[in-house]
Amino acid sequence: MANNNETERSIKAFDLGGLLAVISAIKQAQSTSENIGQNLAALAETVNAVLTEIGGAITELDSTKAYIAVTKSFTLAVNSWAEDTAGSADYPYKYELTLTGATIDTRADIIFDHSSAFAAGDCGMSSVSETAANKVILRSAQKPSVALTGTLYLTRAATPQNESNGSNEEE
Repeated sequence: MANNNETERSIKAFDLGGLLAVISAIKQAQSTSENIGQNLAALAETVNAVLTEIGGAITELDSTKAYIAVTKSFTLAVNSWAEDTAGSADYPYKYELTLTGATIDTRADIIFDHSSAFAAGDCGMSSVSETAANKVILRSAQKPSVALTGTLYLTRAATPQNESNGSNEEE
């Protein structure tokens, strides 16, 4: 019986064998009247090991996923667009939208309201935005002739688990 218990304790939570071991331990505990206390203790240890593995996996997934950090409605005023002499010839105008929490490492997704979508397209809005410290920068080929409204979703990047030094050489 000790060998079986050792095997059950070392099982990974997401392996098919792990779930089968839990089911087997439950059946063994139900069908055996002798040493029922020992069987229930072994079952408890197996279930605890599986739950510990599941908890670790959930923690790891949570630490590596990207998530929406900020959702904000916005209005881009017509008179707040500025010439961007440092920008590209394709998008000579920019709008700097102040947004606490924005950093160079976040991503801003802009969704224009239905009433603003055509106006944004007509003025040649860039389909990408740029983020910096506490601001989101939007670019356009022309200044919009009307205020543009919509929703901005600021997303924190996923945390890489194994960062590479950019080299393919082994150390």
